[in-house]
Amino acid sequence: MLLILIIFSLTGCEAESEVRACHHRWAQITCKYPKTNNTYQYIDVVLSNEKTVQSSKKDVWDNRGRLCLYHDTKNKNLKVAIKNLREREFGEYKCIFFQRSNSSDIQEGKLETEHENCPRTFLSVYRTANTTITCDYPDVYEPHIKFFCKKNHFHCEDILSTKSSPKSKGTFTLTGSSRAFNISISHVTSQDAGDYWCGVESNDGSYRFSHTYVHLKVIDIKTLTPTIGQNFTYQCKYNQDASSLTKFICKGEDSTVCKQLVTTTEPDLKQRFIMKENNESITITVREVTANDSGIYWCGARHKHNQTHDDFFDGFNLTFSVTHLHEHENFVFMLIVCIAFLLLMVVTVLILIYKRLSPLKDTASEATTQNIKEDNIYEEIEEHFQSPGSENATNTVYLTVDHPTNHPASLHYSTINFPISSDIAAAETLILTPSSSACKYSTVKHSRSLTTLTATHPPRPPQEPLYSKVNKLKPKQK
Repeated sequence: MLLILIIFSLTGCEAESEVRACHHRWAQITCKYPKTNNTYQYIDVVLSNEKTVQSSKKDVWDNRGRLCLYHDTKNKNLKVAIKNLREREFGEYKCIFFQRSNSSDIQEGKLETEHENCPRTFLSVYRTANTTITCDYPDVYEPHIKFFCKKNHFHCEDILSTKSSPKSKGTFTLTGSSRAFNISISHVTSQDAGDYWCGVESNDGSYRFSHTYVHLKVIDIKTLTPTIGQNFTYQCKYNQDASSLTKFICKGEDSTVCKQLVTTTEPDLKQRFIMKENNESITITVREVTANDSGIYWCGARHKHNQTHDDFFDGFNLTFSVTHLHEHENFVFMLIVCIAFLLLMVVTVLILIYKRLSPLKDTASEATTQNIKEDNIYEEIEEHFQSPGSENATNTVYLTVDHPTNHPASLHYSTINFPISSDIAAAETLILTPSSSACKYSTVKHSRSLTTLTATHPPRPPQEPLYSKVNKLKPKQK
């Protein structure tokens, strides 16, 4: 609801200016001297309800309840400030200037109201934080001067305005356009808490009024360092007037846009954040804390129909020191190293067992092969002699085969020694190297009429050549 304050000047009942102000807000109007050459001793202000307030003080604020008057003799005007404008004050009013001769000059005005909403902002910040307050205005006020002030008892002390130069004062900085601007506050302290106003002022300074109410609450939150991997519990206490409201927990630097985690009516589906309401307090539990849980948490109460009226009453800051994080990282690293070491030991033991069992299998296999060779390896040697007495006589010589103790890598050969005389069947020794086959033999036939000896061997794979060496002994000299 807007209150329209229209000021008329009566030296001829001419309208001086028109002022818009919000219902239940404050407004300040300026009644200028009807005649600038005159000196006025006192001024009466008559409201629409016929209540008269007289200003007898000069150049100081004269507090009269919800009205405050300032008779400015230097600038030749009277400032009338009205706070918390009410319905019965709507209508006509008068500023009556009295001289010593009891003659008076009158200015008249009229208060009218319009039904429009004027915003209110409730902002909660923690001490040492940075925050921003946004002041937004309707288009109708675009050509006006905008200002930002803080309530100090009855008055609102200016901090910055769009006509200020520079646009900063202490920890306050103003940025923005003619329609809206932002006020940034850096490194907030408890002294910054209080009520602020975003206001509008006429270019000629004849009136100013409040438009947006801002309540800034500074909370001294606690910094806590929980143990990673364990549950964390914190208790937030609230005032009795918030007992019927919905309580909630949210996370984020800025309380106006913080992310809701859980409420008394909406539990966390993942069950990581658990909240229980007790007698004028809520208890929040964070299960299995991780480094990602660090940040600012707010405990608040929500009005049923308007979330802009959230009341934050407590908060805490979860932090993890570098040492603490390093200890956690070292623990994880050592755990990984231990697991890797155990896996390495298991693999090593398996390799050793395999190597111990492999020779036993090889020995058993070689023994089986050896037995087969000893049973089946033989040589049959036939020696033919052409003697005058018996033609094509044949003597069969059976030789004993012994396996050599030395196993050459590639050379396989047999040595056969023949006796000088053909009529003596002498036992000879044939030495064979082991081969891959279970049964190997060679047949050697000797004829006295031939100058060469023929050794016939069974076929073998090309990759495993076998050589036989046959030596014929020379006849002994008689």
